[in-house]
Amino acid sequence: MSSDKSSSSDGDPEFMTTFTEVDYIRSPTPLSTPSTPESLENRPSAGQRLIDDTEEVPTEPIPNASPTPNSFLEEVRSEQPSSRSVHEDSKSDTLNSAEVSESGDGPLSSVVDSATREVMKDTPLAISEVERDRSECSRCEHYGIILEQEGQILQLTEERDDARRRLEALKNTKTRLVDRVAFLTELTNRLQRELEEARATLTREAMNSAEVVVLREQLGLAQEEAQKARKAIKRLPAAEEELTLLRHASRELQEALASRSEECSRLRAELSLAKKITSKMVTRNAELEAAHGKSQALAEDQRMLQEKLANALA
Repeated sequence: MSSDKSSSSDGDPEFMTTFTEVDYIRSPTPLSTPSTPESLENRPSAGQRLIDDTEEVPTEPIPNASPTPNSFLEEVRSEQPSSRSVHEDSKSDTLNSAEVSESGDGPLSSVVDSATREVMKDTPLAISEVERDRSECSRCEHYGIILEQEGQILQLTEERDDARRRLEALKNTKTRLVDRVAFLTELTNRLQRELEEARATLTREAMNSAEVVVLREQLGLAQEEAQKARKAIKRLPAAEEELTLLRHASRELQEALASRSEECSRLRAELSLAKKITSKMVTRNAELEAAHGKSQALAEDQRMLQEKLANALA
């Protein structure tokens, strides 16, 4: 059962997909995604804002919007001064161009400075045209910086979307991993219960085997006793004959005992009579001894009297 579960979990396509996504997320990827034909086609043009498809695009002019090249040209054409104003301001323009050349701002400053020095030798009108071209170049440079910043914004937006997609993938992976951990925990608990049941079964089987050994020993002892009982049963007729003989012998012994008891009673009666006669004889002997003592005392008295008589006669 546990082997089937493990094989099913190993072959689970969802499980394999989860770890594939994890490996993809863990792999070091650059922040900027490579450009593809589809991404370049769907990428908004320079100077255009990133908007949602469902958002309504305003048709009115946007305030403070980035200028376009056409607007630059129109603005330059509208700001062209008359020849008289150019001649009047030639001296100031020359000073300004000198200051600009000394500052050295912009990528075309060196070229414009050399061209300005050459044109200054000709006419003041050429100087004003060079300055005008230089201002246009600076505006173009500013417009290029704006385009570069918008490109960076687009790139950062793509990286943000990519990070959001990765975060969503991580969340999905986390959810799947949590579900997988819960499933593995339940499977572990079930396997633990089965292991405990198997241990209990083995313990019961071991106890049953020990009881079987004891019962076998008891069965062997019972078989030995049964054999002894069979042998005793076989000897039972001889034992019955012996019992009958013993019964006859006990009867004879009882009769002999009865006769002996009668003799004992008769002997006891004779013994009591002999004791009475003995007691009388003892009494008579005591009397005889007393009489003998008296006779001896009389004899002694008689002897003393005879001695006194003899003394008296002497």
